Amino acid sequence: MFCIHCGAEIADGLTQCPFCKKMLISQETLPLQSQQQPQLQQQSQSQLASQLKPVKKQYPYPMKWYFFLVRVQWILAVLMAFSYGCSYLNGFIYTIDYSVDSPKMVYALLPMMRTTDIIYGIFIIGYGVYTIYVWRQLKAFKKNAPLLHIAGFAVAGAASFIWLLIFQNQMMSAGYKFSYNAFVIISSFSSSALASICNIFCIYTGMRNANVVICLIDMAIYCLLNRIYFRKRSSLFVN
Repeated sequence: MFCIHCGAEIADGLTQCPFCKKMLISQETLPLQSQQQPQLQQQSQSQLASQLKPVKKQYPYPMKWYFFLVRVQWILAVLMAFSYGCSYLNGFIYTIDYSVDSPKMVYALLPMMRTTDIIYGIFIIGYGVYTIYVWRQLKAFKKNAPLLHIAGFAVAGAASFIWLLIFQNQMMSAGYKFSYNAFVIISSFSSSALASICNIFCIYTGMRNANVVICLIDMAIYCLLNRIYFRKRSSLFVN
């Protein structure tokens, strides 16, 4: 056999060349090593792939409500904000059977509501933009994200309550008054515009024969439950 390093002819079976003193690899072990090398490379690649595989993050508390907020609720809130905002700006909230004259009739009865609806419509659209900002904060687990979410909902609820107060005051000024549980018409005047106003009020109270206090209670419960929920998970929002 010949030395693979210096090329000198040497006896068979030697593990070291007597001329260059370098270690030799016998012809028997060479094919075995050539077979093992691809297997080792394949194993190392599989181990690396398993290490790079994303691991599902574990949380100390249930996070279903959080994931509902960042995956579903914010989308619905933004869509509703822009939809209702445009409806208030154009007066479409008073539309009955797609009649173009209905908003004009309402604003003729309640002139102050035109300015109120424009301001409130702009506010609702702004709240939609604010919701996108809060969503980004919640998704990134920012420290003040839960507080921003609760505060935004509270401000939006307060704005709706103010709109209802102005609406009720305008109704009373136009000759209608509200009872404790439901508003009662004190006038012989009856029109589609009046029916539209009544329907809008019922929608905003959330149920017929309900007063504004129920809306305030719902808003307070929502804020309180969210406050308790996120306080337990405050250790997660540290970014």
